[in-house]
Amino acid sequence: MGANQTAPAPGLARLAARVLALSAMALVLQACNAPPVRPPARTADSPTIRTVLAEWDDVEAATRSAGYTTSAALVSIQEVSGLERIFTLATAGDEEVILTAVRTTSDNLTTIQVTVRAGAFGDADLEAEVADAMTGRLEALRGVRFAPLEGFK
Repeated sequence: MGANQTAPAPGLARLAARVLALSAMALVLQACNAPPVRPPARTADSPTIRTVLAEWDDVEAATRSAGYTTSAALVSIQEVSGLERIFTLATAGDEEVILTAVRTTSDNLTTIQVTVRAGAFGDADLEAEVADAMTGRLEALRGVRFAPLEGFK
């Protein structure tokens, strides 16, 4: 240090460091308490829900056949319980479509609720297309061992 300069008091330097640290912590805490950034809300028509009287044994076949009449192909099946299955489909544009089938009773012929969600933000047109193809196929298979596929794309 020069002859005319004096060193700051050691207590003053510590105080300045503490004030700086507290200010930095306050900024971090404020950022942590900021509301989260949320994606846009799903469209009003999403997810798409259909209810159909059908045979539970035909649910997988009907979901697979949806790939013949829509742009979505079956990728995986998850058996949640004896009353619920979740099917993951993918479109040609690599959009994920989740189809959930839930039956009301353990009888084979039962009411089945089909819920379809497409993509992160919903796509009501695609959801309706997949739900209609799947439930239409379930209706065609009700009471018979096989039925012709219609509506190839």
